[in-house]
Amino acid sequence: MFERILKYRRDLHQIPELDFDLPKTTAYVRSVLEKLPCEVFSPDGHAVCAWFDAGAHEAVAFRSDMDALPICEVSGVPFSSRHQGHMHACGHDGHMAMVLELAQYVASVKDRLKQNVLLVFQPAEETTGGAQFICQS
Repeated sequence: MFERILKYRRDLHQIPELDFDLPKTTAYVRSVLEKLPCEVFSPDGHAVCAWFDAGAHEAVAFRSDMDALPICEVSGVPFSSRHQGHMHACGHDGHMAMVLELAQYVASVKDRLKQNVLLVFQPAEETTGGAQFICQS
């Protein structure tokens, strides 16, 4: 589990994107989720959601932010940002990694779930507005 979370985080750290413009980030998140027994969708055209249907009347939701900040990375780590002037300096790469690992766990216990599970990967948290579009959709 730890190795997978570390890989997700480092992969995502290298491709920071801003606001609602997250094509590489959403593609990465989708590539992980689409291998799992869930419905993957985008309610607003920017967010990525995963619905694990346990056939229950109730659901629980977990949310992760996806966007980065307009900051130049000078850390020198091997997994540094490949997008000049953008960096996951705020921890959103870690948030996404943890929720992607949660998706793996939910998939492994899906037949024992007592509630449906919704995972929401939200854009535009740093600039505000991302949650509003998801809620409205």
